[in-house]
Amino acid sequence: MIFYFSGTGNSLYVAQELAKALGDGPVTAMTQYDTAQMIQAERVGLVFPTYYWGLPNLVKTFIANLRVSESAYLFVGYTYGGYSGVTPHMAQKLFKERGYKLQAAFGFQLPQNFILSNFRVPDEETQTRQFAKADARFPEIARIILGQGRYFEREPLRFRPFHFVGYRLNASEGAKIPAKDHNFIVSDSCHSCGVCAKGCPVQNIVLNAGKPSYRHHCEFCLNCLHSCPKDAIDYTAETHGRKRYRNPKRPQTP
Repeated sequence: MIFYFSGTGNSLYVAQELAKALGDGPVTAMTQYDTAQMIQAERVGLVFPTYYWGLPNLVKTFIANLRVSESAYLFVGYTYGGYSGVTPHMAQKLFKERGYKLQAAFGFQLPQNFILSNFRVPDEETQTRQFAKADARFPEIARIILGQGRYFEREPLRFRPFHFVGYRLNASEGAKIPAKDHNFIVSDSCHSCGVCAKGCPVQNIVLNAGKPSYRHHCEFCLNCLHSCPKDAIDYTAETHGRKRYRNPKRPQTP
């Protein structure tokens, strides 16, 4: 059984490709599952993006409330644009705190949707290369999972001294995320289509007088910014005119 959290489609794409390679059924959005229910499954996987060198708030909460059988094989798949930070280590630690053992963690470098500061959506050639690399890995990853093997991405030794920075960054920025939606700007080019509200994975957007209004429990997935057909949503003036991104290989949301 695979659960996912996704904004602009990268993690949904990985979740569904893994499910296909494993012969599993449909994947389930973390936002749509009642964690009070015990998960009776031979294997349980979580797929999610990397936020600020670690796990998104929503995923940390999901793990904190997750209930699985003691014999379940647990794995995670995490997507990232530039650097995955402490994501696999943080996931392992959170599972351990719940009394569970994370058996494998698979990282996927895919086109980033974080377009603030000096970050940009990569060019088409880079995107094609990243997707080809990911697609080639799914059969081998499925073999590891079906064999209940242990696997963690190798990390250059020079990065390990910076783990404490990753934990601090994730904690400090994560605390600010719910209110970050105060900085979204909606221009007059908005034509009240409601795509942003329909696509928000945590129902943080409602239309007020035909314009998106944010409810301040944001996960900062940036789906609203990237999915607007009129590019009417920006995160401060900084993102104005910058290239948008939606995973071109993403399947339909279940």
